[in-house]
Amino acid sequence: MGCNYPGFFPETSKKLIDICKEKGIDYSIDCCKKPVYEKGGYAKISQIKKLCQIKNVRRLICCCPNCYHFLKDKIDIEVISIYKFLKENNIGQKIQGEVNIFFPCSDRYNKEIFQDIKYYIKDYKNPYKKINCCGLGGGAIDCEKDLVKDISNYMKENAKDNIYTYCSSCAGIFKNKYKLNNVKKFLSEILGTNESASSNYGKNILKFKFKNYRK
Repeated sequence: MGCNYPGFFPETSKKLIDICKEKGIDYSIDCCKKPVYEKGGYAKISQIKKLCQIKNVRRLICCCPNCYHFLKDKIDIEVISIYKFLKENNIGQKIQGEVNIFFPCSDRYNKEIFQDIKYYIKDYKNPYKKINCCGLGGGAIDCEKDLVKDISNYMKENAKDNIYTYCSSCAGIFKNKYKLNNVKKFLSEILGTNESASSNYGKNILKFKFKNYRK
């Protein structure tokens, strides 16, 4: 599940956990360590490797594009995106109408994850090419205030009828920091929860990680 998705999209996370339980798939709320790496720290992923070994994991399904791209070459098991999993199992609904996509920085150029998302959409545009990041990556939101202000102003000035993204961090900062009310998350739309990014991030994480979600 990663750390950001349950924090920003708790209802969609619950639905996804139920889907996975029916197929005998476990879940974990953990950080992939990419934020540590981006800020210049040593990204130790031994905890994730150990967890995969203990549970005899053969395939790791990532909800977060950052987790996917960071882990896929660092652990010795197959790593796929949640959209590949949904597509393989014929789960989820198609999205009608044209979508305006803000591509997350980790998938912006090779668009590996997007190849599976395309199965769920008909038409799309990429109107946000002039900025490379939502402002959260690399600690910019704390250390580069002017850059974040420019990103915020650009998104507000160029926001279309909808802003679709497949990164929960992007969706969260757009809605809660930049106050954009037309942000949609692909996974929530595909699974039919139509959930907006929550402002109770920390509280949501604690509910999942320490209280153990049950049906």
